[in-house]
Amino acid sequence: RYPEKSVHLDSPYVDKILKIIPGIAGALVGVCMPLSPRNILNPRSAKYFEETRAVRYGMPLSQLEKEKGGEPAWEEAKPVLQEAGKLLKENDGPFFMGKEVSYADFVIVGLLQFAKQLGEGVFEKMVDIEPALAKVYEASAEWLKRDDR
Repeated sequence: RYPEKSVHLDSPYVDKILKIIPGIAGALVGVCMPLSPRNILNPRSAKYFEETRAVRYGMPLSQLEKEKGGEPAWEEAKPVLQEAGKLLKENDGPFFMGKEVSYADFVIVGLLQFAKQLGEGVFEKMVDIEPALAKVYEASAEWLKRDDR
């Protein structure tokens, strides 16, 4: 179930994807931040999250969503998502290193799993923009299964 071989922490793709992730997160802050308390967190945690993020961003999440969310956020994220896709395609995927999974894949798949949990079409929009993301996500299905419930 878990990778038995190295996950290639020294792969150049690890550094490359770690540089891309902040661009995706930054572009989609107005999309993702408001969805976390709405769709993932319990009421007590949601209240805390909303209060602390209002301080961090200098506005309530509802305002952040209006000002930094929507289609403009997706337009800003598009080239960064496509940059991740370009890296995935370098070695004929589905993984960054071709047929071999690496830590870089787990980083992007973790982001995609979070997007799926957010709901409201976030995951679907990401993979519509960059289909290579759907391929790495699907190829990583065995590591997304939970056996502790």
